Amino acid sequence: VEPYYAVKCNPNPVLLRVLSELGTCFDCASSDEMDRVRALGVAADRIIFANPCKAAPQIAHARRVGVKLMTFDNEDELAKVARVYPDAELVLRIATDDAHSLCRFSSKFGAPMDAVPHLLATAARLGLRLVGVSYHVGSGCADAACHGAAAADALRVFQLAAQYGYQMRLLDIGGGFLGEDDANPSLADVALHLMPVLAQFPAGTR
Repeated sequence: VEPYYAVKCNPNPVLLRVLSELGTCFDCASSDEMDRVRALGVAADRIIFANPCKAAPQIAHARRVGVKLMTFDNEDELAKVARVYPDAELVLRIATDDAHSLCRFSSKFGAPMDAVPHLLATAARLGLRLVGVSYHVGSGCADAACHGAAAADALRVFQLAAQYGYQMRLLDIGGGFLGEDDANPSLADVALHLMPVLAQFPAGTR
């Protein structure tokens, strides 16, 4: 798993510089965040514009600075990208069961699974490039099984996308991992649920 640091978590310039020098990739939610890390010499291909609903000028800015990878979760976003940045590499964010998380995101972000076929068909009709799937189980997730369930949904999207001519190659497993040494569930607990599902993804999936 390649870590992508969410700049919105803490944009302290010293921290960003240390992470950039260590080769970390970055999760940016705005043009300002992209500019912060680009100013540190971070290559555009080490950034994901991970905001599912973006203003057209922000999409245009991503195009100017060469950030191709970006998320979406709705049809309107596909229309904007097709108009402003048709060469973008899109990652479909899906909703998850975040009932066991301290901070829930699926009420705001993520396409429900029953909307996925329509979004895939729309992307194909517009000639857009879909490269992967993302999800986030919510911050402070207390149920390790949620990670495996979300990954299983993402795997179904990979399989469904093939019917629309897409060979997906990227899985963004979001966050939600508890950070304390004595956390329950621990990262090892999460791995017990997550790793068997990850093993089912196509060979070479990033």
